[in-house]
Amino acid sequence: MMGVRLWGVRSQIPRPLTTAAYQARLEELLASFVQAGSDAVAPGSWLREQSPALNRLIGGNTACISVQLGDDILILEAGTGLYDLGQHICQQNKHAHQPTRIHICLSHIHRDRIQGLPDFAPLYQSGYQIHFYYPEPNLELRLVRLQSPPYFEAALDAVAADVRFHTLQDLDGSYPRFATDHWQLQCCPLIHPGGSYAWRIQGAKSSLVYAGAGKIGANHLQSDGRGAAFFADADLLFLDARPELNSQNPLSWGHYTYEQALETAVQCNARHLFLFNHGPDDSDAKLWTAWQALTTDQGNKKPQVHLAREGMEIAARPA
Repeated sequence: MMGVRLWGVRSQIPRPLTTAAYQARLEELLASFVQAGSDAVAPGSWLREQSPALNRLIGGNTACISVQLGDDILILEAGTGLYDLGQHICQQNKHAHQPTRIHICLSHIHRDRIQGLPDFAPLYQSGYQIHFYYPEPNLELRLVRLQSPPYFEAALDAVAADVRFHTLQDLDGSYPRFATDHWQLQCCPLIHPGGSYAWRIQGAKSSLVYAGAGKIGANHLQSDGRGAAFFADADLLFLDARPELNSQNPLSWGHYTYEQALETAVQCNARHLFLFNHGPDDSDAKLWTAWQALTTDQGNKKPQVHLAREGMEIAARPA
């Protein structure tokens, strides 16, 4: 089974909950609790029954997703969510005496996709093998340049972990890929300023497609194109989506609206769609309102639509 957890779901910069936003949320919760009356159940039980907009946070970390497949941990993006993931990995392996294999895939190397890398704890411990995958050469050179003095005190090329870089190549007319006995990685270009890549992780019985930083080109969705197979029939599909787009703002390029994301997921025949890569100025309330508007008439139709949030855990099971 493919176990997936979200550690960061935003783009551009980290956006922790502000005091004003926290107080507004708390006031709304207290008002609802008082309205429930003195016969209300225990506060904890009552809180769990409230709408997601009140009892859950979207989270403020930039993009990071972990995928557990057997003894391997695959990581999509190295945003600030990577810090908590690194702490979790080290804690889980505190008493382990065998190397842990970690595989990191980047959509591109804009800063919001690599902000968490310098503080990724497994880098500084021996016994970890950390593999980076990218379809362009010189990823190692670029990351070493970014993580070295005077920008950071611990140089990437001098860490304790066994760090390896893999350049994925298109050798047989299909998209660049890397395969083990238990899973396969493939990547495909997306529409995004400066370029970006989608990733497909194929396990024995489940699949995940991550297109969380850019739009899928129309040519990739044509039934006779090689892109059709890449994006088709994913159990989990992550798309870069915003409640609304500002066409005058270059930072809005390469995103879907929620409606466009749903249409694309239907074209791809995805089982589950995750709206991902939330903008730094999109409040939790705005995101939940837009998600509710999109899903009101969705019912049990395919795909099921989810609003990506930090801490979300997903078990990808075969249909």
